Amino acid sequence: MPRRYELTWHSARTCWKKYHNGRHYYLAKGKCRGKSDQAGYGLALEEWHWLKERIEHRPNGSQLRAVSMPAGDYALPMATAWDRLAGLPTTAKLVELRERKVEDLIGVLLGHDYVRAQAGQISMKDFANRKSALQDFRLFAAKHSHVEMSGNDGMLLSDYRIQLIYMTNPTKPEHKADQISGHTVRRRLREVKRLYTWAWEQTVIDSLPRTLNRQFTNVDTKRPDPRYFSPDQVRTLFDAASQRTKLYIALALNCGYRQTDISTLANEDVDWTAGVIDRPRHKTGMKQRHKLWSVTLDLLKAERAGTKGPVLLSETGHGLYRESLAGEGAKARLVHIDVIGLAFNRVLDKLDMNGSFRMLRNSGANEIAKKYQESPELTDAYLAHTEKRMRKHYADRHYDLLFSALDHLNTIFRLK
Repeated sequence: MPRRYELTWHSARTCWKKYHNGRHYYLAKGKCRGKSDQAGYGLALEEWHWLKERIEHRPNGSQLRAVSMPAGDYALPMATAWDRLAGLPTTAKLVELRERKVEDLIGVLLGHDYVRAQAGQISMKDFANRKSALQDFRLFAAKHSHVEMSGNDGMLLSDYRIQLIYMTNPTKPEHKADQISGHTVRRRLREVKRLYTWAWEQTVIDSLPRTLNRQFTNVDTKRPDPRYFSPDQVRTLFDAASQRTKLYIALALNCGYRQTDISTLANEDVDWTAGVIDRPRHKTGMKQRHKLWSVTLDLLKAERAGTKGPVLLSETGHGLYRESLAGEGAKARLVHIDVIGLAFNRVLDKLDMNGSFRMLRNSGANEIAKKYQESPELTDAYLAHTEKRMRKHYADRHYDLLFSALDHLNTIFRLK
């Protein structure tokens, strides 16, 4: 089945790129709102086809100079009518914030993050995490009667850091309700550092506190301790589920999918004859290919919503997993609808079992890791991770071995 994407998304430059004859070509720069912007991808693809034709017809040995696609070949964006637009986010109001109030500065920065989230530059969940972290610092500063931000806030930042670390101590039962993980501490400290750096770049503060060094966000975190379902537990869950929920379970085990992966699965990604899904993972952009078990393919065909667009939709015709922001600017809050997670949790409640939908993916990866201990890259290919040991073209060369690993999973879980 042909690849869905001819180009590769380059997040650092927020554009698409193509590697051709030993050289990278960056396309539609400044015209893409994110990886999911199909209009931006269309511009990049059209630009690449135009550029490729000129590369192939250049004289032998000559170098192609940096060129731009002429305006006659496609419609260039017109200059923005700034005089007709109102209410756009701006840093001009920072001139009015010379009092450097922490609360006001956080509000402006979150307002910018809100616009980025709405434009697809960051995820809705990223915005919610940033807001939570900055609001925590705002409350801490207010508790200590620290209203204004300055370059002399070193003691305040040191106190905030050490108190966050203190709350990770599991031996303090009196603070059990407030206990947080090392990952949460690190995320909050990174956001505080981003806030001060941004304020300094906008010349709101004259200097950065000296405590904002490399060690400020260096916090020890525990190694992940993933939880799994045993094969017997998986079969019990599968037998107790409805047909639609059986499909969710099968896709999670067969393909290592989470809710977003299932919700964004498109008809164009599936070779219905060969029973193979070929697509980039929604979260990482890594190419992945999975051979479907017969039970997975049969359920997918039975629950298929149509021949175009998303394979699966809710009863109301919407996506199975959706995120949105209610409200505007710094006051916006994350709202997400997870049809898949709710359906799976109903099965857990019915059986009086503990767990989460994510544990299905972990269970499949665990069984592959145990069976193929000499090939740890197989687990990364199954999960579509962007691990350093995952070579760029690993999957292209070793899909036959990955398919064997999927056959092994089929014999372990024995879904019927």
